[in-house]
Amino acid sequence: MNIIGEAKKRISSLPTGTQFSLNDLFTGIEWNHFEKKDRLLAGRNFFALVEDKKISDVESNGKTSGNKQIYIKK
Repeated sequence: MNIIGEAKKRISSLPTGTQFSLNDLFTGIEWNHFEKKDRLLAGRNFFALVEDKKISDVESNGKTSGNKQIYIKK
């Protein structure tokens, strides 16, 4: 499963204004099924896509106290 591709699909079903982190889009079992290196790479790439406006319906919204990037659906 392509993490970013699947995340884009799941974001489309979120209501506008929803705050989320990348791993919130997956169940715990799904997220933990991905290798750690793949999760980290997906997180960096997803952030870059959002910052470059290549995922136009999402914007970054800071980080949690645990240093997880938070996004908001526009």
